Parts: sequence; C-alpha cells; structure tokens
Amino acid sequence: MTAKKKTSAKKKTKAEWTLKDFVRSVDRTMQSQAKKFPSVQETHDKLSGRSTGPFKRIGLTGSFGSGKSTVAWILQELGVSVINTDDLAHDVIAPHTKAWKQIFEHFGEQILLTDGIIDRKQLANIVFNDERERKVLEGIVHPHVKDEVLKCEAELRKKTIPYCLIEVPLLFEAHWQDMVDLIVVVSATHEQIIERVQGKYGLTAEDIELRLNSQWPLQKKIELADVVIDNSGPLEETRVQVERLYRKWERGEFK
Repeated sequence: MTAKKKTSAKKKTKAEWTLKDFVRSVDRTMQSQAKKFPSVQETHDKLSGRSTGPFKRIGLTGSFGSGKSTVAWILQELGVSVINTDDLAHDVIAPHTKAWKQIFEHFGEQILLTDGIIDRKQLANIVFNDERERKVLEGIVHPHVKDEVLKCEAELRKKTIPYCLIEVPLLFEAHWQDMVDLIVVVSATHEQIIERVQGKYGLTAEDIELRLNSQWPLQKKIELADVVIDNSGPLEETRVQVERLYRKWERGEFK
C-alpha cells in the first residue's frame, strides 16, 4: 500500500474571512501581545467577559436555623459559585482522614459507628454539653476545612469569575472575618428559628438552645455585618432581597 499524500487545507484569503475567522485572528494576536504587555491582557479580558478586578470572597453566616442555606440556595440558582463549609466538614472527617484520626484519638470509639464513620449525633451530644470538648473539636476540624476552602477558591479563580460565596455557619466564632471581603448575615426571630429547626431536624427546644448558646448571639453578628438579609418573612420576601443583592454584585458593587 502506498501512503496517501496529506493535503493541506487551502489558506483563506482575507477577502474570504468570516466574522469568526476575524475574531479568532484578533484573539490569537492579543494573546501573543499580552505576554509582553499587561495592558493588552486587561483589554483582552474585558473583551472576553472575564473579570479584571480583584476576586471577591463573600462570607455568608447567621445563627443556627436562621436561613443561611436558603439564601445560599437562591444565590446558587442565580448562578453564584457557592462553597459550603458544612459539606467540606463532612468530607474532612471521613474515615481515616487526618481529621478523623485526630477526632478518634481524642474522643475514642464511643463516637464511631460500626463502619468507622463518625457518629455525628453522638459527637454533637458530647460537644454541645461540654464547651471544652467543643473547642477541641473545632480546633481539629476548622483548620482542615479552611485548607479545603482555599483549594476550592483556587479552582474558582482559574475560571476567572469575579466572586464566590462561602457559607460559614461559624464565621465569627472561627475568626474567619479576615478571609472574606464582605460579610452577609441572615437573620430571623428567635421563635422562628426554634420552629424551623424543630420542623427540619426534629430537635427538642432544649437541644436547639444548646446549639444556639454555643454560637455568638445573632444580634452581635448583625452588628458586625456588611449586609443583613431579613429571613423572618415569607420565602418570596427573602428572594427579593437576595436578588437585589445579586444584581449589585453582578455590577461589581460589593460595598
């Protein structure tokens, strides 16, 4: 068999170019020039729709049961990238991880299920009734979660998006204020929080109070917030507030 001779595609003349050909050519030229001239890179980013401003990290917090997850869900529906630290906390204490080993070494077999998974309910019973034990647990888990947040953030930065939302229930308690550029606090009345948490988790009023008392008072968080979302009304009222905030962020307004 004789090898077929490769035929190269006929090069288009500029008179034959389509708009797509022209855009592709400009893009290649600008990418080449951007390596030498930062101002060209900035122009290229603007034309391609990428953010040229600093990446913004928005911290979302509140009290147990105030509605943080509801607000995060609405923003995620709108297209905002959300980092959920509760989900990351579940991941970092998976069996045989570094955090899992540290927790097991301190609390013993009493907090393990038969398959080696940490019994979160049993662990909660211990730490919410003993402040010292709670601080031990937080001292183990928080650094690992923080590392995972930074990894997630690094991946999001590669996508050249202008901002992301980090849902952190214990943002103030963990002293993560300096990790974010804007703090959003979700509020609700104490009575609503009790009612919602009982309906969602089936906890007793006493158990809920234990969890609330382990956190900063909601009013203190509100006083330190950049933005407060009132989640004491119907869902649609909360949605209106969230969508208004989202439109501001999309315009690059983070004050």
